[in-house]
Amino acid sequence: ATPTWGDPILKRKIWKCNTPPKINHFLWRLLSKSLSTGSNLKRRHIIQDDQCKRCCSAPETEIHLFFECPYAQRIWRASGISNTTLHNVQATLEEKIEVCLMCNTSIRWPQFQDLPISILWRIWKSRNTLIFQQRNIQWWRALEQAKTDAQEWSKARSAVPPQQNNNRGLSDTIRASRWRRPRQGWSKCNFDASFNPTTSQSGHAKGSLVTSPLEAEYNALIVAMQQCWIRGYAKVIFEGDNKKMIDNLQSRKLQFGLYNWVREARWWSRQFQEVEFKWINRDDNGVADKLSKIDTLELFEFYYYIPRSISPLLHNDYVNSFE
Repeated sequence: ATPTWGDPILKRKIWKCNTPPKINHFLWRLLSKSLSTGSNLKRRHIIQDDQCKRCCSAPETEIHLFFECPYAQRIWRASGISNTTLHNVQATLEEKIEVCLMCNTSIRWPQFQDLPISILWRIWKSRNTLIFQQRNIQWWRALEQAKTDAQEWSKARSAVPPQQNNNRGLSDTIRASRWRRPRQGWSKCNFDASFNPTTSQSGHAKGSLVTSPLEAEYNALIVAMQQCWIRGYAKVIFEGDNKKMIDNLQSRKLQFGLYNWVREARWWSRQFQEVEFKWINRDDNGVADKLSKIDTLELFEFYYYIPRSISPLLHNDYVNSFE
């Protein structure tokens, strides 16, 4: 077999990083030159123009996209990560990636432990948003998202019991918590919500006015229940990644701040033959999470087709559900 690109020793370090599996896989693809960058697509004779679609001044190679493009440079400069290799134009891609991996395993600067890798991830996500959705995410917004990702990864690690905080235990936990098919005779509806604290809007299109992310989740659930009822589903499992919300729905305690939302959700649940509310890890709720964050400027409230951006996620869930 033809060996892949990239330093094999550096690649082995990737799998030792304490990051979500999808990020480890992303880093491996980055070093292996298997990401769909302009230069890789041109090398495979898929496209002829390999120019960077953001700056249009250089071929879209890995090192240009993630480190040399003015967009990426602004993010790295504003990140506060003071490592000369990341800004050194003479350093190779592998040297820069090694710095990112070293930060992840270092305890000297815990505030930057996950940030370099999450920046790489967000640069890639924003690039895809620009190309496939024709929507530009400002560099400072991408940096904010990277910082949020880093904080969430850190919290997720701290929530893992000590006896599971190793590669084998963590991978076993991940495999056990993947999206699962509903049991025979049932349907499953995964839901999620996005929330804009500036405008108090939730969802996509014009957005419903709500006061908190939790209310946005209830709004998404009720819309999902209405759509399932319209389509005649009788026994449905509604699965979301907000644990507080699912706990509220499963509890009989009165929640004064959310009383109307809980009451409406329970009213809709009585319209079905049977209903269950279940919590799922956010990483395993990827389709609903992605759908909830599709461009908020779209001029329709419901999709009557499968958006291209979630097709790969649906395929992965379908394939993995057989394992």
